[in-house]
Amino acid sequence: MRRFLSIAKATALEILSEPLSLLLLSAALALAVFAPAFHYHQFGEPSRMARDAGISALLVGGIFFAVCGALRSFRRELESGTAAAALAHPVSRGMFFSAKCCGVVFAYLLFVLTIGSVTALMVTGAEIGGVIAERTDGQVRIWGPAYASGVATLVL
Repeated sequence: MRRFLSIAKATALEILSEPLSLLLLSAALALAVFAPAFHYHQFGEPSRMARDAGISALLVGGIFFAVCGALRSFRRELESGTAAAALAHPVSRGMFFSAKCCGVVFAYLLFVLTIGSVTALMVTGAEIGGVIAERTDGQVRIWGPAYASGVATLVL
């Protein structure tokens, strides 16, 4: 079990330390925060627009994040020969590949947690902005509180 956890941990750290992972995470965060502003018509549901943008960022960014991370991790293991070295020790192939897959899933879950928390804050901010806009007859921009919470999340 110790070998399984060490392989999974190394895989997750390897995927999270890649520059492509940071680029995909930043692009998905930007999509989740700024995509609701590109809609011209909100149809009275600003929180739905924020939720849909966050889910879109999660699905599209998550697919690229998980696929690119898994492919690069497995390819690097096979090209460098560390997979052969690991399999020469008392580690079965099934355990090796399942540990690699668990590492990829853990990295993906961190991605989902990050995008999900930003989406939740954007939806809450959009609801607050919608209430303010209703009380002031539309004088206040609906996306002000949503962007404040979303950009604060990006900074954190």
